[in-house]
Amino acid sequence: MNIILDHQIQKTDEDCSTHNVMCTFSTCKGKRYTRLRGRELKLIKFHSKSSEVQKSLASAELERRNYIDSQVLGISFDITLHAIDRLSTIYLHRFINEFDGERGISSWCNSLVKEALTQHQDLLGLNEFIIRHEGINFTFRASDYADNSLVLTTIN
Repeated sequence: MNIILDHQIQKTDEDCSTHNVMCTFSTCKGKRYTRLRGRELKLIKFHSKSSEVQKSLASAELERRNYIDSQVLGISFDITLHAIDRLSTIYLHRFINEFDGERGISSWCNSLVKEALTQHQDLLGLNEFIIRHEGINFTFRASDYADNSLVLTTIN
């Protein structure tokens, strides 16, 4: 198996392969792009100190994973594992009924959150709020770590 460092790549195309490419970006140095977490890939993709090749590789890996963009109306959001667990225990029957064979439960949750936030834009400036959407209560709070970012903490 040949491993190549990302800075050894001169140019990437849209469908470049991320397999066996080692990241040299400071916070992810020494890890393969295929092993980076989604959050790390998004950091590389949007960081001003990332090279164009690193940004392309991060984008390609996110695309390979069919990564869902967790952003709506200029606000990014994170979904806690607790919220996914709550959704899967309380609303699993709904997910099974709506299952299309392509999206998993976290992707389904992501799209529900986007719909809920889009329909309740007036709440986006608050530090904490609950949105009732399609019979599900989504509890949000402002992120402690990033501006213009929300965290879905739980679902009821």
